Amino acid sequence: LAQALAGAALECLSWPSNTGKMTEENGGTERAEEDADVEIELEEEEEQEEEEQQGDDEIAEEETADAVAAEDEEPAEPPEPEGDAAPVSAGERIKHDVALNAMDATQDVFFSSEGVLSAVSGGAFRHLLSGVRANTSAKKGRYLFEVQILEQLPQAQLELRVGFSVFGSSLFLGTGSVDSIGFGSDGTYFIAEPAQLSTLHRPSACKPFIGPGVVGILLNLDESSTAANTMSIFLDGVRAGRPQPIPSHLVGKALCPTINFRGLSLRVNFGRDDVQLCPLPFRCSLFSQMAWAHHELTPRIEGAEVCELILPIGLPGAGVFDYVERFKEEHPDAAELSDRRFVEWCVSSGLKPKADGGKSSSLDMPALSFGRKELDDRSWHSLMLTLAATNGRRCVAAAVGANLLQSERVKLLKSFPTKFKKVAVVLMGEPSASHKDWVRKTVESRAEAAKALRERKERLAEAAGVALEEEESDPAVQMSETGELCLLPRRASDGPDMSNAQISRLYLKFTLPTEDEGFDEIRYVWQEKAKAHEHLRKWILEKKSSNLVEGLTPGKWFLGKMAAWRAARMKLRKGHLDYKSGQGQGKDASDAIDVAGAADIHNADGHGTPLYAGFLYQDWLLLSWRYELHLLVHAFAMDVNDEDIPGISEQHLGHYFTVYYGNPFQPKEKLGVSNVKELLSLLKEPMEFIDHKNGQRILHSKLDKEATLEDFVKSVEVYRRDRKRRLEAGDESASLSFIPTPNRPPAKSVPAKAAPGKRPDAGPVQPKSLPTRSAPAGSQPRSAVPAKAAPVAKGPVTKAAPAKAAPAKATQHQQGLSGQPPPAKAAPRTIAKTKPVEALKRPLSGPKDAPNPPSKHPRIAKVRPATREQF
Repeated sequence: LAQALAGAALECLSWPSNTGKMTEENGGTERAEEDADVEIELEEEEEQEEEEQQGDDEIAEEETADAVAAEDEEPAEPPEPEGDAAPVSAGERIKHDVALNAMDATQDVFFSSEGVLSAVSGGAFRHLLSGVRANTSAKKGRYLFEVQILEQLPQAQLELRVGFSVFGSSLFLGTGSVDSIGFGSDGTYFIAEPAQLSTLHRPSACKPFIGPGVVGILLNLDESSTAANTMSIFLDGVRAGRPQPIPSHLVGKALCPTINFRGLSLRVNFGRDDVQLCPLPFRCSLFSQMAWAHHELTPRIEGAEVCELILPIGLPGAGVFDYVERFKEEHPDAAELSDRRFVEWCVSSGLKPKADGGKSSSLDMPALSFGRKELDDRSWHSLMLTLAATNGRRCVAAAVGANLLQSERVKLLKSFPTKFKKVAVVLMGEPSASHKDWVRKTVESRAEAAKALRERKERLAEAAGVALEEEESDPAVQMSETGELCLLPRRASDGPDMSNAQISRLYLKFTLPTEDEGFDEIRYVWQEKAKAHEHLRKWILEKKSSNLVEGLTPGKWFLGKMAAWRAARMKLRKGHLDYKSGQGQGKDASDAIDVAGAADIHNADGHGTPLYAGFLYQDWLLLSWRYELHLLVHAFAMDVNDEDIPGISEQHLGHYFTVYYGNPFQPKEKLGVSNVKELLSLLKEPMEFIDHKNGQRILHSKLDKEATLEDFVKSVEVYRRDRKRRLEAGDESASLSFIPTPNRPPAKSVPAKAAPGKRPDAGPVQPKSLPTRSAPAGSQPRSAVPAKAAPVAKGPVTKAAPAKAAPAKATQHQQGLSGQPPPAKAAPRTIAKTKPVEALKRPLSGPKDAPNPPSKHPRIAKVRPATREQF
């Protein structure tokens, strides 16, 4: 039509030129007819286009409506992968009831015969997951159990985990154990593989199921099924997610229903009396309808006819926790009562410690730092004992320090009723042959398993192209005196059985149990009774000589001696200063005095000359160290008053020195010696080390405890004269190397106030010098050595140590007995340097009026001396 119209239009436009001139009448008539035809055709074309547009709009509306309807409709559910299972005949079924096992649950769990399950929800237990396993496992077939939420506790952290685990493995699902699988209430599928390089948990594997309703957990181990070796979950009979695969290493193993919960009360249905709470889309047997050939009954752990409370009693590091592991392996019903087990429970519940326990943490008393008062203050102890006493299970109290204390043993026994048989198992001395054999087999099996796991992990890492992180090295194996393996190796991160602080505080109170404490039986399993008591006695004696005495304080004798020593020290200082002030520049006459015959050390020659007139700084220090170590040794023996503690051992000298004198033990800073052995070599008298029979080196004084101070002054004077004689003879080894090191506050910066390079008392300045060392007696003073000084810059100045070294004589008579030289009267301030320049050599000293030698360098201004208060 468009082409016809276009052709007609062209004919109309070209017609006058083709026909020539026409008459006005004929031309007008024909043109009018032609125009009418064109208008009719155009109107028809417009109508057709409108009809086509209307049709297109209708089609678009229909398509939009179809799309919206498609969005509103739910997607078609995939076909159910599970089919109907043939029912198990009554003759082929198991004969016992499938139920929750009270002997395979956490201490806080309670449940009825009808399957109602709950737990303690107050105090510390509201933060913990509760766990329980059934008494029957499935190794073949397809079976279901159901869990219904009855109650949700207000203001509680609600959580539910359901799944399956291998008997003897961890009760908690989702903690990385390779022996369990399960679903979390948030929809996560918990799965783990041996030597996995990263977590394999699958989030959003199913719909969340924390709300009300019935949760069905299906285990499919039927090889003929299309969904064999999978686990599925159903909410109110409707599948909540696709079947999840069971790890290959669990295929063929017997898997037991396992439940973890927090803040909930539940009903658990295994199909007792063929009751099913909510039917599934297909027929399936419940656990109580299981075929006999498909089941595996959990090893009987219904508990002993008479409940037992076992207290293993042994020394730290002697295998107590090894015995506990062996006992639990032989008695699966045993519940361990210990702080370390509670910490593991907290970690399995998703709690993380806020800080590392440090040196104070141990297996016996681990640090609790979870940031929750109810957990960290150990207030849960009493409730834990109450729960253990009511559950009727065999309990083993795994504690080292508490089990060795009579008061703690009596307190524990009173927490359990008379129906419990209370047994003490004494583990003293070298382990028995049977225990060593168990340790050897355990170590070998663990080593083989660790080797296989490491090799598998290396293969997986190589295949994945990733580098393995460096792991903690295998723990060292500890051998007995006979060369046999007697203890399980432990890693350094496991910590000791007891911390050193715990041992030091408690070891003197350690005892072995007696029947009077309330025990029904005392078993000596490693050594007989007499040898066990002797072993403990020897161990305590050894600890007495090697451990610090806790709570030790100075006694009256020491305090009296110290008061007398302070008074005598002041008198010695005054006598020394008075003699030097009156002597002036005269010759020292103290060397001529007979030391042994001196009746009064303050007036040795009858003319006012003290015996200590020639003492130098070093001599006063020697006197102080000799006398104070002498007092320390005798005061310690009197205050401890224990014949089993021979004295102060070499490694504990610093600790007891601080306890008695309140100052740190610093022989290196004070005397320049690096260890105690060098200290005694320097002091000469009267201290020495003697070897004790326990292998310790004990500090000993050759003088009686009532030796007078005069005896010490005389011995130091004899030592001084001997050093002087040797130095005069040319023996440089007699010179003492230590120098005074005064403790002064750091210098403070003060701004300059004078014009650049000038001060009110401008004059030549002596260059800064090192601290003065007192020259040994009899030695010649050294000549002044020109010092190097540099021009100084303008700007702030700092107060520093005295710049001018005092003459030797002044230093000798001004130094006191405190071990420090007297403070300087005025500390000149040095000017800060900005950059190193050519050194300027000036003499150390000279007459004030002497002209300065010519120099191309600028003149150095003398700094203003500081006042004593500023210093």
